[in-house]
Amino acid sequence: MQLIVGANQLLRVYALYGLDRRIAAFIALTAAAVVAISVWAVTMQKDSDAGMGCHLMISSDTADRLSIVWASLFVYNLLIFALMLIKAPKNRAQLAQAKRGSLVTIVYRDGVMYFAVVVCVQCADFISFYVFPPALKGALSTLASSISLTMMSRCILNLHEYDAQVRGVTGVSEMYSLGCPAPIAGASDCFGEQSV
Repeated sequence: MQLIVGANQLLRVYALYGLDRRIAAFIALTAAAVVAISVWAVTMQKDSDAGMGCHLMISSDTADRLSIVWASLFVYNLLIFALMLIKAPKNRAQLAQAKRGSLVTIVYRDGVMYFAVVVCVQCADFISFYVFPPALKGALSTLASSISLTMMSRCILNLHEYDAQVRGVTGVSEMYSLGCPAPIAGASDCFGEQSV
């Protein structure tokens, strides 16, 4: 899941930087380092920690390795946020002239909101590896992944909504021409309205 979120973050910042390939390469290399660190941390666990089934307790060594995964992911999110902040002053004139619902405003607003929410959850998860008892170490990892994916989905849906507004889509029939599936009796359409 985090790979999908990371790829979407890369694309968003790449777009903010005017499709600058150097930025894309820099973020992609950072993402590759995060993946390499994560693979190392997960695969270098002791044999007693590995195995099938549900792991109710993890050792301190495993907790340390898994916390490295979440710390590297936090650094990646911090990099994305820093790149957005660096670009913001350069776009200040565009942001000042932009309407409240402009594309640039939506991308920045969603990026800041994503970062604020996800960082809080990731920090709580990171701390759980060191503070919680063995039975609860890393208990917030699933929550952190789910919230990260949910926040990125929100960002994408906001861009989808903006696109519909720009195209002037006002009705359900127009959405079908944009690729939404045909309605099924009693099912919700692309706008959440019940079809008959």
